[in-house]
Amino acid sequence: MVGLETHLVLGGDAEARRGGNLILDHLAGAHVHTIPSDDWGAMKEASQNLDTDLRDAGKETYLIPLGASVPLGQSGTPKRISRS
Repeated sequence: MVGLETHLVLGGDAEARRGGNLILDHLAGAHVHTIPSDDWGAMKEASQNLDTDLRDAGKETYLIPLGASVPLGQSGTPKRISRS
């Protein structure tokens, strides 16, 4: 670990998400935040609000957009696989 915190905003029914990926998120130390809606607009708003709250608490943040559809987000998986 490098001392970074990971916060995930997940939408939809939290009980329905009790599967493998969520277990891995928790095992990796992620802070999981759920909202009842799976609407992308609502998840974006919740992510931005969380980002603001973390910054207000003195944390340095980097908000990766939903779907990680930015070059940095897209490069994470191949880099992680190559380290395995």
